[in-house]
Amino acid sequence: MCAMAFASEDVKATLSLAERYKVDRFDNQAGPGELNIPALRGIGDSLVYLVSADAAVRFFDVDFVPVQGVQGEIWRWSDPL
Repeated sequence: MCAMAFASEDVKATLSLAERYKVDRFDNQAGPGELNIPALRGIGDSLVYLVSADAAVRFFDVDFVPVQGVQGEIWRWSDPL
């Protein structure tokens, strides 16, 4: 499985647009101490997380690393295992 995170100016609008194009949502079952981050199902069971670009606390800085050489903010999930 692969996961990416995209910073969005309006996560709800992005989710609505994805729904309009019939993109499947990923229903996360967050455990204790975990955050329920909205995500879409991508190609090959990959996950595309949507995070607020304006968040005061950028929690995704912990689990994702920036992809270099691209315009805008694109993050890749970093699995410490």
